[in-house]
Amino acid sequence: MLNCKDVHRIVAEDLGQNPGFLRRMEIRFHLFMCVKCRSYVAQMFAIGESIRTLCSPRPGDDATADRLEREIMACCPPSPDQSD
Repeated sequence: MLNCKDVHRIVAEDLGQNPGFLRRMEIRFHLFMCVKCRSYVAQMFAIGESIRTLCSPRPGDDATADRLEREIMACCPPSPDQSD
């Protein structure tokens, strides 16, 4: 049987992949018994869905993307190997 640490690692690493049948059954059995891991998995999926929604391209959103990129780059210190 999987422990909480194993479930957290598997979910974090395999979120975008499709685990095999036995692995899915092990995870589901653990989630059936562990409320904390159920909450963790639900949060991971909610975060992933939010990121996909926020990062999906929208028509006419090029100016916003350029502005956000400039703002992010202005906040980041230049790396030592960058020459301006």
